[in-house]
Amino acid sequence: MATPAAEEKARRNKCNNILGKICSKSHPSLDAPLKAIAEAITACGFSMEGGLYCGRKGDCKEKVGKNTWLVLQWYKLADHPNERWEVNAYVS
Repeated sequence: MATPAAEEKARRNKCNNILGKICSKSHPSLDAPLKAIAEAITACGFSMEGGLYCGRKGDCKEKVGKNTWLVLQWYKLADHPNERWEVNAYVS
């Protein structure tokens, strides 16, 4: 039987796989990737507080589990023709 710490680590690995897919491309706005990130966090058994993410560039760290933190960064690609957003997120 797995320990609670081992189970949480397995959930982090699963969550990082999902987050990697979300963050592997640029996005036309922050809305869709932030919603997908929140859904991934919840689906993996963690909990995320809602937040206000604004500015052309930013980052935050949030405790989402007993021993798990979400690291979230965003950046607006102003030189891209369609001004897309790059979003990076992982749990550790």
